[in-house]
Amino acid sequence: MAKRLTESEARGAIEMFRVAARAVGLKVGEGLHQLRHTCVSVLIAEGANPKEIQEWVGHASIEETMDTYVHLFPNAKHQLSSMLDKHASRHSDKDQFEITN
Repeated sequence: MAKRLTESEARGAIEMFRVAARAVGLKVGEGLHQLRHTCVSVLIAEGANPKEIQEWVGHASIEETMDTYVHLFPNAKHQLSSMLDKHASRHSDKDQFEITN
C-alpha cells in the first residue's frame, strides 16, 4: 500500500495543485475532489474490482465506496443475471449443476 502523506506534505501537495489548477484555468471548487471522483468513476466503468478501488482511494470500508458510487453500477443486476444465463446455457446438457461453496 502507498505511503500516506503527513499533514504538512498533504497541505503542500494541495497548494501546488491549486497553483497549477489556476494556471490552466480551473475555477475555485474544481480540483482534487472532482479528480478523485473522476478517477473512481473511470475505474468502475472499466470494470475494476470495487474492493480494490476502496483500498486504493483509502475508504475505511467497502460500504463507504459502494454508498458513494452505487449510482455508477446501474447495470449490475442485469450483468449478474446475464452471467447466470451464460452459465446455465453452458451447462444445459448436464442433468445436475455442481454446487460450490
